[in-house]
Amino acid sequence: MKKRFVHILLVLGLMLLVNYGNQTVWAAPSEEIESTPAMETEKEEAGTENTLIVSDKVIVEPKKARFGEQVTFSLTLLEEPAFETIVLNYYSNETKAEKEVTLTYDSETQRYTGQLESGSTSVGQWQLIQAIGMNQESEPLILETIPLMNEDQELKQSDFEVLAHPSALLDLSSIKFEPKDVKVGEKLQFSLKTNENTVVTNGAVVFRSIASIDEEGNHAQLTLQLMYNEETKAYEGESSSFTNEMIGEWVIDSIQATDGKGNPFILYNQFVIEHDRANVQVQIDELKKQLAEAQSVDELDELEQQKQINQLTENIQQLEKSKDSKEKLLQADLSLGDFTVVEQPIEEDTRPIEEEVPVKNQEEQVGKKDSDLPLVKPFAPKKQRDDLLETNVLDDVLKKEQKPNDNSEKKTAANESIQSMESSPKAEEKNSQEESESTIFSNGTLLIVVAAFVLINGFIFKF
Repeated sequence: MKKRFVHILLVLGLMLLVNYGNQTVWAAPSEEIESTPAMETEKEEAGTENTLIVSDKVIVEPKKARFGEQVTFSLTLLEEPAFETIVLNYYSNETKAEKEVTLTYDSETQRYTGQLESGSTSVGQWQLIQAIGMNQESEPLILETIPLMNEDQELKQSDFEVLAHPSALLDLSSIKFEPKDVKVGEKLQFSLKTNENTVVTNGAVVFRSIASIDEEGNHAQLTLQLMYNEETKAYEGESSSFTNEMIGEWVIDSIQATDGKGNPFILYNQFVIEHDRANVQVQIDELKKQLAEAQSVDELDELEQQKQINQLTENIQQLEKSKDSKEKLLQADLSLGDFTVVEQPIEEDTRPIEEEVPVKNQEEQVGKKDSDLPLVKPFAPKKQRDDLLETNVLDDVLKKEQKPNDNSEKKTAANESIQSMESSPKAEEKNSQEESESTIFSNGTLLIVVAAFVLINGFIFKF
Protein backbone atom coordinates (compact mmCIF):
# COMPACT_ATOMS: atom_id res chain seq x y z
CA MET A 1 0.00 0.00 0.00
CA LYS A 2 2.74 2.37 0.86
CA LYS A 3 4.46 1.78 -2.47
CA ARG A 4 1.23 2.43 -4.37
CA PHE A 5 0.63 5.73 -2.49
CA VAL A 6 4.15 6.89 -3.20
CA HIS A 7 3.68 5.99 -6.85
CA ILE A 8 0.53 8.13 -7.05
CA LEU A 9 2.34 11.09 -5.50
CA LEU A 10 5.14 10.80 -8.05
CA VAL A 11 2.64 10.74 -10.90
CA LEU A 12 0.89 13.83 -9.61
CA GLY A 13 4.20 15.64 -9.22
CA LEU A 14 5.17 14.83 -12.78
CA MET A 15 1.84 16.14 -14.04
CA LEU A 16 2.35 19.40 -12.20
CA LEU A 17 5.81 19.81 -13.64
CA VAL A 18 4.56 19.17 -17.17
CA ASN A 19 1.74 21.72 -16.91
CA TYR A 20 3.79 24.39 -15.12
CA GLY A 21 4.59 26.25 -18.35
CA ASN A 22 0.97 26.28 -19.51
CA GLN A 23 -1.12 27.37 -16.52
CA THR A 24 -4.85 28.03 -16.69
CA VAL A 25 -6.27 30.60 -14.26
CA TRP A 26 -9.89 30.34 -13.25
CA ALA A 27 -11.65 33.50 -12.15
CA ALA A 28 -15.14 34.46 -11.17
CA PRO A 29 -17.25 35.67 -14.10
CA SER A 30 -17.43 39.48 -14.32
CA GLU A 31 -20.43 41.60 -15.35
CA GLU A 32 -21.09 41.40 -19.03
CA ILE A 33 -20.43 44.64 -20.98
CA GLU A 34 -23.00 45.43 -23.58
CA SER A 35 -21.32 45.46 -26.96
CA THR A 36 -22.21 48.18 -29.45
CA PRO A 37 -21.77 48.16 -33.25
CA ALA A 38 -19.02 50.77 -33.00
CA MET A 39 -17.09 48.69 -30.48
CA GLU A 40 -17.30 45.58 -32.67
CA THR A 41 -16.10 47.54 -35.71
CA GLU A 42 -13.24 49.13 -33.82
CA LYS A 43 -12.15 45.74 -32.47
CA GLU A 44 -11.92 44.42 -35.98
CA GLU A 45 -9.98 47.42 -37.31
CA ALA A 46 -7.82 48.21 -34.27
CA GLY A 47 -4.90 46.28 -33.01
CA THR A 48 -4.37 45.03 -29.48
CA GLU A 49 -5.91 47.02 -26.64
CA ASN A 50 -3.64 49.41 -24.76
CA THR A 51 -3.75 50.09 -21.03
CA LEU A 52 -3.71 53.95 -21.37
CA ILE A 53 -6.58 55.45 -19.36
CA VAL A 54 -8.07 58.67 -20.83
CA SER A 55 -11.64 58.74 -19.49
CA ASP A 56 -10.60 60.46 -16.25
CA LYS A 57 -8.57 63.06 -18.17
CA VAL A 58 -11.19 64.24 -20.68
CA ILE A 59 -12.75 67.63 -19.79
CA VAL A 60 -16.17 68.46 -21.27
CA GLU A 61 -17.60 72.01 -21.23
CA PRO A 62 -20.41 72.61 -20.66
CA LYS A 63 -21.30 69.45 -18.84
CA LYS A 64 -24.97 70.07 -19.62
CA ALA A 65 -25.54 71.77 -22.95
CA ARG A 66 -28.77 73.02 -24.46
CA PHE A 67 -29.69 71.60 -27.85
CA GLY A 68 -27.90 73.81 -30.37
CA GLU A 69 -25.05 74.85 -28.09
CA GLN A 70 -21.43 73.93 -28.79
CA VAL A 71 -19.68 71.37 -26.57
CA THR A 72 -15.88 71.57 -26.18
CA PHE A 73 -13.60 68.60 -25.35
CA SER A 74 -9.98 68.70 -24.19
CA LEU A 75 -7.52 65.97 -23.17
CA THR A 76 -4.08 66.37 -21.65
CA LEU A 77 -1.68 63.41 -21.54
CA LEU A 78 1.53 63.32 -19.53
CA GLU A 79 3.14 60.95 -22.01
CA GLU A 80 4.70 62.15 -25.23
CA PRO A 81 2.06 62.57 -27.93
CA ALA A 82 2.14 59.29 -29.80
CA PHE A 83 -1.04 59.97 -31.80
CA GLU A 84 -2.05 62.62 -34.27
CA THR A 85 -5.70 62.39 -33.27
CA ILE A 86 -7.75 60.62 -30.60
CA VAL A 87 -11.32 59.55 -31.39
CA LEU A 88 -13.87 59.46 -28.56
CA ASN A 89 -16.91 57.25 -29.11
CA TYR A 90 -20.08 58.24 -27.26
CA TYR A 91 -23.29 56.26 -26.82
CA SER A 92 -26.85 57.26 -25.83
CA ASN A 93 -28.85 54.81 -23.74
CA GLU A 94 -32.11 56.60 -24.57
CA THR A 95 -31.89 56.62 -28.37
CA LYS A 96 -29.25 53.83 -28.80
CA ALA A 97 -27.38 56.24 -31.08
CA GLU A 98 -23.60 56.72 -31.32
CA LYS A 99 -21.46 59.77 -31.97
CA GLU A 100 -17.77 60.31 -32.63
CA VAL A 101 -15.72 63.27 -31.41
CA THR A 102 -12.27 63.78 -32.94
CA LEU A 103 -9.56 65.45 -30.84
CA THR A 104 -6.57 67.00 -32.59
CA TYR A 105 -3.26 67.67 -30.91
CA ASP A 106 -2.37 71.35 -30.44
CA SER A 107 1.37 71.91 -30.02
CA GLU A 108 0.89 75.35 -28.44
CA THR A 109 -1.39 74.20 -25.64
CA GLN A 110 0.08 70.66 -25.65
CA ARG A 111 -3.28 69.01 -25.45
CA TYR A 112 -5.91 67.38 -27.64
CA THR A 113 -8.99 69.51 -28.34
CA GLY A 114 -12.24 69.06 -30.25
CA GLN A 115 -15.77 70.39 -30.56
CA LEU A 116 -19.24 68.99 -31.09
CA GLU A 117 -22.40 70.77 -32.17
CA SER A 118 -25.09 69.51 -29.85
CA GLY A 119 -27.65 70.21 -32.54
CA SER A 120 -26.31 67.15 -34.38
CA THR A 121 -27.15 64.90 -31.45
CA SER A 122 -30.34 63.90 -29.69
CA VAL A 123 -31.49 65.08 -26.30
CA GLY A 124 -30.30 62.90 -23.43
CA GLN A 125 -27.15 61.59 -21.71
CA TRP A 126 -24.09 60.66 -23.72
CA GLN A 127 -21.47 58.25 -22.26
CA LEU A 128 -17.90 57.70 -23.35
CA ILE A 129 -17.51 54.01 -24.25
CA GLN A 130 -14.21 53.94 -26.12
CA ALA A 131 -11.07 55.98 -26.89
CA ILE A 132 -8.93 55.18 -29.95
CA GLY A 133 -5.54 56.58 -30.90
CA MET A 134 -5.07 57.34 -34.61
CA ASN A 135 -1.88 57.70 -36.68
CA GLN A 136 -1.32 57.71 -40.39
CA GLU A 137 1.76 55.52 -40.11
CA SER A 138 0.26 52.87 -37.83
CA GLU A 139 -3.00 51.10 -37.28
CA PRO A 140 -5.63 52.49 -34.86
CA LEU A 141 -5.05 51.51 -31.27
CA ILE A 142 -7.79 51.09 -28.70
CA LEU A 143 -6.71 53.11 -25.70
CA GLU A 144 -9.61 52.36 -23.38
CA THR A 145 -13.00 50.68 -23.33
CA ILE A 146 -15.50 51.86 -20.72
CA PRO A 147 -18.55 49.85 -19.64
CA LEU A 148 -21.97 51.39 -19.97
CA MET A 149 -23.59 52.92 -16.93
CA ASN A 150 -27.07 52.41 -15.62
CA GLU A 151 -29.59 55.20 -16.19
CA ASP A 152 -29.70 56.06 -12.49
CA GLN A 153 -25.92 56.55 -12.26
CA GLU A 154 -24.33 59.98 -12.35
CA LEU A 155 -22.39 61.18 -15.36
CA LYS A 156 -18.65 60.58 -15.31
CA GLN A 157 -16.11 63.26 -16.02
CA SER A 158 -15.92 62.40 -19.70
CA ASP A 159 -19.72 62.20 -20.19
CA PHE A 160 -22.16 65.00 -21.04
CA GLU A 161 -25.89 65.67 -21.38
CA VAL A 162 -27.88 67.49 -24.05
CA LEU A 163 -30.94 69.37 -22.74
CA ALA A 164 -33.98 70.48 -24.72
CA HIS A 165 -33.85 73.81 -26.54
CA PRO A 166 -35.78 76.59 -24.73
CA SER A 167 -38.09 76.97 -27.72
CA ALA A 168 -39.18 73.37 -27.09
CA LEU A 169 -40.20 74.32 -23.54
CA LEU A 170 -41.94 77.64 -24.22
CA ASP A 171 -44.98 78.22 -26.42
CA LEU A 172 -43.67 81.31 -28.19
CA SER A 173 -46.88 81.69 -30.19
CA SER A 174 -48.73 82.42 -26.93
CA ILE A 175 -46.84 85.67 -26.24
CA LYS A 176 -49.42 88.39 -25.53
CA PHE A 177 -49.36 91.88 -24.07
CA GLU A 178 -51.72 94.81 -23.71
CA PRO A 179 -51.89 97.47 -24.93
CA LYS A 180 -49.97 97.38 -28.23
CA ASP A 181 -49.27 101.10 -28.06
CA VAL A 182 -48.54 101.98 -24.45
CA LYS A 183 -49.21 105.61 -23.52
CA VAL A 184 -47.09 107.49 -21.02
CA GLY A 185 -48.49 106.79 -17.57
CA GLU A 186 -49.93 103.39 -18.54
CA LYS A 187 -48.70 99.89 -17.58
CA LEU A 188 -47.89 96.87 -19.77
CA GLN A 189 -49.57 93.47 -19.18
CA PHE A 190 -47.48 90.50 -20.45
CA SER A 191 -48.28 86.76 -20.57
CA LEU A 192 -46.57 83.61 -21.86
CA LYS A 193 -47.46 79.91 -21.77
CA THR A 194 -45.27 76.78 -21.79
CA ASN A 195 -45.71 73.63 -23.81
CA GLU A 196 -47.75 70.76 -22.43
CA ASN A 197 -46.38 69.04 -19.32
CA THR A 198 -43.65 71.64 -18.96
CA VAL A 199 -43.09 73.58 -15.76
CA VAL A 200 -40.60 76.41 -15.33
CA THR A 201 -39.65 78.61 -12.40
CA ASN A 202 -37.91 81.97 -11.91
CA GLY A 203 -39.35 83.22 -15.19
CA ALA A 204 -38.52 86.73 -16.41
CA VAL A 205 -38.71 88.66 -19.66
CA VAL A 206 -36.22 91.42 -20.47
CA PHE A 207 -37.23 94.21 -22.87
CA ARG A 208 -34.81 96.49 -24.67
CA SER A 209 -35.34 100.03 -25.99
CA ILE A 210 -34.22 100.59 -29.56
CA ALA A 211 -34.01 104.38 -29.27
CA SER A 212 -32.71 104.95 -25.73
CA ILE A 213 -28.90 104.46 -25.68
CA ASP A 214 -26.51 105.79 -23.05
CA GLU A 215 -23.03 107.22 -23.62
CA GLU A 216 -21.43 103.76 -23.47
CA GLY A 217 -23.73 102.44 -26.17
CA ASN A 218 -25.90 100.34 -23.83
CA HIS A 219 -29.63 100.15 -24.47
CA ALA A 220 -32.16 100.90 -21.76
CA GLN A 221 -33.77 97.71 -20.40
CA LEU A 222 -36.96 96.77 -18.60
CA THR A 223 -37.33 93.46 -16.70
CA LEU A 224 -40.67 91.87 -15.79
CA GLN A 225 -40.83 89.00 -13.30
CA LEU A 226 -43.31 86.32 -14.41
CA MET A 227 -45.65 84.54 -12.01
CA TYR A 228 -47.82 81.53 -12.84
CA ASN A 229 -51.58 82.17 -12.96
CA GLU A 230 -53.66 79.07 -12.17
CA GLU A 231 -56.76 80.47 -13.88
CA THR A 232 -55.17 81.42 -17.22
CA LYS A 233 -52.47 78.68 -17.10
CA ALA A 234 -49.95 81.33 -18.16
CA TYR A 235 -46.94 83.11 -16.72
CA GLU A 236 -47.84 86.78 -16.33
CA GLY A 237 -46.10 90.02 -15.43
CA GLU A 238 -46.93 93.72 -15.13
CA SER A 239 -44.66 96.70 -15.67
CA SER A 240 -44.58 99.97 -13.79
CA SER A 241 -45.98 103.12 -15.37
CA PHE A 242 -44.03 104.33 -18.39
CA THR A 243 -42.48 107.81 -18.38
CA ASN A 244 -41.61 110.32 -21.09
CA GLU A 245 -37.99 109.07 -21.08
CA MET A 246 -39.24 105.65 -22.24
CA ILE A 247 -41.00 106.85 -25.40
CA GLY A 248 -40.06 104.80 -28.47
CA GLU A 249 -39.90 101.22 -29.78
CA TRP A 250 -39.23 98.28 -27.44
CA VAL A 251 -38.40 94.65 -28.26
CA ILE A 252 -37.83 91.49 -26.22
CA ASP A 253 -34.14 91.09 -25.46
CA SER A 254 -34.37 87.66 -23.82
CA ILE A 255 -36.57 85.26 -21.85
CA GLN A 256 -35.03 83.62 -18.78
CA ALA A 257 -36.29 80.70 -16.68
CA THR A 258 -35.33 77.44 -14.97
CA ASP A 259 -36.69 74.10 -16.19
CA GLY A 260 -38.23 71.36 -14.06
CA LYS A 261 -34.83 69.72 -13.43
CA GLY A 262 -33.32 72.93 -12.08
CA ASN A 263 -31.35 73.84 -15.21
CA PRO A 264 -31.48 77.59 -16.03
CA PHE A 265 -31.66 78.85 -19.61
CA ILE A 266 -31.72 82.13 -21.55
CA LEU A 267 -33.44 82.46 -24.93
CA TYR A 268 -32.39 85.54 -26.93
CA ASN A 269 -34.24 87.41 -29.65
CA GLN A 270 -32.83 86.82 -33.14
CA PHE A 271 -33.34 90.48 -34.00
CA VAL A 272 -31.28 91.55 -30.98
CA ILE A 273 -28.42 89.16 -31.86
CA GLU A 274 -28.29 90.36 -35.47
CA HIS A 275 -28.51 93.99 -34.34
CA ASP A 276 -25.62 93.58 -31.89
CA ARG A 277 -23.46 91.66 -34.36
CA ALA A 278 -23.98 94.40 -36.95
CA ASN A 279 -22.89 97.06 -34.44
CA VAL A 280 -19.81 95.02 -33.50
CA GLN A 281 -18.92 94.65 -37.17
CA VAL A 282 -19.06 98.43 -37.57
CA GLN A 283 -16.57 98.78 -34.70
CA ILE A 284 -14.31 96.13 -36.23
CA ASP A 285 -14.30 97.89 -39.60
CA GLU A 286 -13.42 101.20 -37.93
CA LEU A 287 -10.52 99.61 -35.99
CA LYS A 288 -9.22 97.90 -39.11
CA LYS A 289 -9.23 101.25 -40.87
CA GLN A 290 -7.22 102.76 -38.01
CA LEU A 291 -4.85 99.79 -38.08
CA ALA A 292 -4.20 100.23 -41.81
CA GLU A 293 -3.45 103.92 -41.28
CA ALA A 294 -1.10 103.15 -38.38
CA GLN A 295 0.77 100.59 -40.46
CA SER A 296 1.12 102.89 -43.46
CA VAL A 297 2.45 105.92 -41.57
CA ASP A 298 6.19 106.08 -40.88
CA GLU A 299 6.72 107.49 -37.42
CA LEU A 300 9.99 108.37 -35.77
CA ASP A 301 9.13 106.38 -32.66
CA GLU A 302 8.86 102.81 -33.96
CA LEU A 303 8.19 101.40 -30.50
CA GLU A 304 5.20 103.68 -29.98
CA GLN A 305 3.88 102.82 -33.42
CA GLN A 306 4.23 99.10 -32.81
CA LYS A 307 2.50 99.47 -29.45
CA GLN A 308 -0.46 101.18 -31.14
CA ILE A 309 -0.61 98.47 -33.81
CA ASN A 310 -0.58 95.71 -31.20
CA GLN A 311 -3.34 97.40 -29.21
CA LEU A 312 -5.55 97.79 -32.28
CA THR A 313 -4.94 94.17 -33.28
CA GLU A 314 -5.89 92.95 -29.81
CA ASN A 315 -9.08 95.03 -29.78
CA ILE A 316 -10.08 93.64 -33.18
CA GLN A 317 -9.56 90.07 -31.99
CA GLN A 318 -11.66 90.64 -28.88
CA LEU A 319 -14.50 92.13 -30.91
CA GLU A 320 -14.40 89.24 -33.38
CA LYS A 321 -14.62 86.75 -30.51
CA SER A 322 -17.53 88.70 -29.08
CA LYS A 323 -19.27 88.65 -32.45
CA ASP A 324 -18.77 84.88 -32.81
CA SER A 325 -19.97 84.22 -29.25
CA LYS A 326 -23.22 86.10 -29.89
CA GLU A 327 -23.91 83.92 -32.90
CA LYS A 328 -23.67 80.80 -30.72
CA LEU A 329 -26.26 82.03 -28.22
CA LEU A 330 -29.63 80.28 -28.07
CA GLN A 331 -32.05 82.39 -30.06
CA ALA A 332 -35.50 82.43 -31.60
CA ASP A 333 -37.97 84.78 -33.25
CA LEU A 334 -39.52 86.83 -30.43
CA SER A 335 -40.99 89.60 -32.58
CA LEU A 336 -44.45 88.99 -31.08
CA GLY A 337 -43.23 90.93 -28.05
CA ASP A 338 -42.54 94.23 -29.84
CA PHE A 339 -44.44 97.28 -28.58
CA THR A 340 -44.23 101.09 -28.69
CA VAL A 341 -44.47 103.73 -25.98
CA VAL A 342 -46.23 106.89 -27.22
CA GLU A 343 -47.00 110.28 -25.74
CA GLN A 344 -50.20 110.87 -23.85
CA PRO A 345 -52.50 112.85 -26.22
CA ILE A 346 -53.51 116.34 -25.02
CA GLU A 347 -57.28 116.73 -24.72
CA GLU A 348 -58.59 119.85 -26.47
CA ASP A 349 -60.90 122.20 -24.49
CA THR A 350 -64.26 121.94 -26.27
CA ARG A 351 -66.00 124.51 -24.01
CA PRO A 352 -67.28 127.69 -25.82
CA ILE A 353 -65.17 130.79 -25.42
CA GLU A 354 -66.98 133.43 -23.34
CA GLU A 355 -67.14 136.88 -24.95
CA GLU A 356 -65.72 139.74 -22.96
CA VAL A 357 -68.39 142.12 -21.71
CA PRO A 358 -67.42 145.81 -22.07
CA VAL A 359 -67.28 147.89 -18.91
CA LYS A 360 -70.45 150.00 -18.65
CA ASN A 361 -70.28 151.41 -15.15
CA GLN A 362 -67.89 154.02 -14.03
CA GLU A 363 -67.40 152.11 -10.78
CA GLU A 364 -65.46 149.41 -12.68
CA GLN A 365 -62.97 152.03 -13.75
CA VAL A 366 -62.19 152.96 -10.13
CA GLY A 367 -58.73 151.84 -9.07
CA LYS A 368 -57.20 152.00 -12.55
CA LYS A 369 -54.06 154.01 -12.94
CA ASP A 370 -53.69 156.76 -15.46
CA SER A 371 -51.18 154.64 -17.33
CA ASP A 372 -53.87 151.96 -17.77
CA LEU A 373 -56.25 154.37 -19.51
CA PRO A 374 -56.00 154.85 -23.27
CA LEU A 375 -53.86 157.77 -24.42
CA VAL A 376 -56.22 158.53 -27.30
CA LYS A 377 -59.86 159.20 -26.55
CA PRO A 378 -62.25 156.82 -28.27
CA PHE A 379 -64.40 158.09 -31.12
CA ALA A 380 -67.76 159.45 -29.83
CA PRO A 381 -70.95 158.68 -31.76
CA LYS A 382 -72.86 161.52 -33.45
CA LYS A 383 -75.63 161.61 -30.83
CA GLN A 384 -73.11 161.97 -28.02
CA ARG A 385 -71.39 164.86 -29.82
CA ASP A 386 -74.77 166.64 -30.12
CA ASP A 387 -75.39 166.14 -26.38
CA LEU A 388 -72.03 167.64 -25.53
CA LEU A 389 -72.66 170.61 -27.81
CA GLU A 390 -76.00 171.40 -26.15
CA THR A 391 -74.41 171.01 -22.72
CA ASN A 392 -71.70 173.54 -23.60
CA VAL A 393 -74.39 176.09 -24.76
CA LEU A 394 -76.23 175.76 -21.47
CA ASP A 395 -72.99 176.20 -19.60
CA ASP A 396 -72.33 179.54 -21.38
CA VAL A 397 -75.82 180.80 -20.59
CA LEU A 398 -75.43 179.92 -16.92
CA LYS A 399 -72.14 181.82 -16.72
CA LYS A 400 -73.76 185.03 -18.07
CA GLU A 401 -76.89 184.88 -15.92
CA GLN A 402 -75.43 183.71 -12.64
CA LYS A 403 -75.15 186.04 -9.60
CA PRO A 404 -72.31 185.53 -7.16
CA ASN A 405 -74.30 185.71 -3.92
CA ASP A 406 -77.84 184.53 -4.44
CA ASN A 407 -77.45 181.93 -7.10
CA SER A 408 -74.36 179.93 -5.89
CA GLU A 409 -76.42 177.02 -4.63
CA LYS A 410 -78.47 176.86 -7.84
CA LYS A 411 -75.30 177.02 -9.98
CA THR A 412 -73.80 174.15 -7.99
CA ALA A 413 -76.89 172.03 -8.63
CA ALA A 414 -76.80 172.84 -12.33
CA ASN A 415 -73.09 172.04 -12.56
CA GLU A 416 -73.61 168.67 -10.81
CA SER A 417 -76.34 167.86 -13.35
CA ILE A 418 -74.03 168.81 -16.21
CA GLN A 419 -71.08 166.83 -14.73
CA SER A 420 -73.29 163.79 -14.30
CA MET A 421 -74.18 164.15 -17.98
CA GLU A 422 -70.49 164.52 -18.98
CA SER A 423 -69.48 161.49 -16.96
CA SER A 424 -72.20 159.27 -18.44
CA PRO A 425 -70.68 156.01 -19.92
CA LYS A 426 -69.88 155.83 -23.61
CA ALA A 427 -71.59 152.63 -24.51
CA GLU A 428 -70.98 151.03 -27.85
CA GLU A 429 -73.83 150.52 -30.22
CA LYS A 430 -74.86 146.89 -30.05
CA ASN A 431 -77.87 147.01 -32.28
CA SER A 432 -80.28 149.51 -33.83
CA GLN A 433 -82.95 149.11 -31.12
CA GLU A 434 -80.60 150.11 -28.28
CA GLU A 435 -79.42 153.16 -30.28
CA SER A 436 -82.95 154.45 -30.76
CA GLU A 437 -83.84 153.99 -27.09
CA SER A 438 -80.66 155.83 -26.07
CA THR A 439 -81.50 158.75 -28.39
CA ILE A 440 -85.00 159.08 -26.96
CA PHE A 441 -83.66 159.03 -23.41
CA SER A 442 -81.03 161.68 -24.23
CA ASN A 443 -83.59 164.03 -25.83
CA GLY A 444 -85.93 163.64 -22.84
CA THR A 445 -83.12 164.52 -20.48
CA LEU A 446 -82.33 167.64 -22.53
CA LEU A 447 -85.95 168.85 -22.36
CA ILE A 448 -86.01 168.40 -18.60
CA VAL A 449 -82.83 170.46 -18.21
CA VAL A 450 -84.19 173.28 -20.45
CA ALA A 451 -87.48 173.36 -18.51
CA ALA A 452 -85.60 173.59 -15.23
CA PHE A 453 -83.48 176.41 -16.66
CA VAL A 454 -86.59 178.39 -17.68
CA LEU A 455 -88.21 177.95 -14.29
CA ILE A 456 -85.08 179.08 -12.48
CA ASN A 457 -84.76 182.21 -14.64
CA GLY A 458 -88.45 183.07 -14.16
CA PHE A 459 -88.05 182.71 -10.40
CA ILE A 460 -84.99 184.97 -10.42
CA PHE A 461 -86.63 187.69 -12.52
CA LYS A 462 -89.69 187.62 -10.27
CA PHE A 463 -87.63 188.53 -7.26
